[in-house]
Amino acid sequence: MPLLPARIKVQDVDTPEDFDPIVLQEPTREGISVFGSLDAGSGSLITKITESYNALTFMEFLTSIPTGGKETHFVLDNAKYHHATMIREFVEKYPDIILEFLPPYSPELNAIERVWKLIRKMGTHNTYFHTIGDLVYSLNEQFSTYRTPNDILKRLCAIN
Repeated sequence: MPLLPARIKVQDVDTPEDFDPIVLQEPTREGISVFGSLDAGSGSLITKITESYNALTFMEFLTSIPTGGKETHFVLDNAKYHHATMIREFVEKYPDIILEFLPPYSPELNAIERVWKLIRKMGTHNTYFHTIGDLVYSLNEQFSTYRTPNDILKRLCAIN
């Protein structure tokens, strides 16, 4: 554990503003990508872990979400792969899928961002993962908590 500066008491180190912990990490550029969707009706979370973000993996994610033939709206940021020709053609074939794009630089308008913050806080903050598999395991543990309808995500995202 790193030594604390003399002016900070241990009991004051509860907030990130007082002291930033040092967490070890592997010297690697490996990573994972996570797509997620929040069911506004029930508060349940749908996720898909992939190796990268691109139009193909995003389309695979869209097809994994059951719409039941009902009109389903997806609130999206303006990532380049969201606007790919492949995605536009896919959405034209499925009129029940509607893509809603947020204004640029406004992630605070997307409810899923609050979910990601909670997932990171509960599953990855201040934690050393020796392998990517360890990280995926921890994330899946957190995702499983929210896969079924629940009040936590409804309250977090102000879904009535």
